[in-house]
Amino acid sequence: MRNTLFILFSVLAFTSLKAQKIKTVTGEMRLKEDTSVIYLTEIKKVKTLGDTLYIKTVFFKGKEVLAEKFCSFYKPTDYLPNFYEIRNTSSGRVEQVNCKNNSCTIKFKRFADDKLDSAKVKFDDNTVHDEGLSRYVTKNWTKLKNGEVLLVDILVPSRLTSYEFEVKSVNNSNIIEISPSNFLIKQFVSPMYLSFDKTGTNVLEFDGMTNIANDKNKLPVIHAIYKH
Repeated sequence: MRNTLFILFSVLAFTSLKAQKIKTVTGEMRLKEDTSVIYLTEIKKVKTLGDTLYIKTVFFKGKEVLAEKFCSFYKPTDYLPNFYEIRNTSSGRVEQVNCKNNSCTIKFKRFADDKLDSAKVKFDDNTVHDEGLSRYVTKNWTKLKNGEVLLVDILVPSRLTSYEFEVKSVNNSNIIEISPSNFLIKQFVSPMYLSFDKTGTNVLEFDGMTNIANDKNKLPVIHAIYKH
């Protein structure tokens, strides 16, 4: 009930206080294996309400809503959302994160009929998730462009835990590579790539696996291009 009320409040945050500016970002995802196929169209709306940052993202496959995501940060400068949820309407896959007082409750289920598994994880200041990762990069843009390799813990809801990842610039370019720091995990988890504008403020492209399941309930590798 509490989560339902929170989601409702998040939705209302976008429909109330019309004077508040809403930033819209659109994206087009194409399958990496066949770039001629448009996999999803992504529409993201970002709204600041007081000190809280609300982000609502809807993923369309044609005209069908394939998934919806809510993400909110009580402080716009935070890297770890206080609330995060993504629901795949076709497969029933659910990822949910609630963070408070240096711990996060993570919930996950892969299919609609599965049990919603849950675990509590302690987090440090360098823990990030979802939208917080791009803001972490923006905050540390100068370090990354100077060749520093940064270590962050990224929440992985499907594993009900977090893993340490390396964040670095590819040849001092505006392309940021995110890959597991653990050698063994690195053999099974492919890197993600985020391309930013020259100021490191906006994500222009993404390459990697998406957590939006397709009709076969698989998580495809995609290439996305965003317009701000």
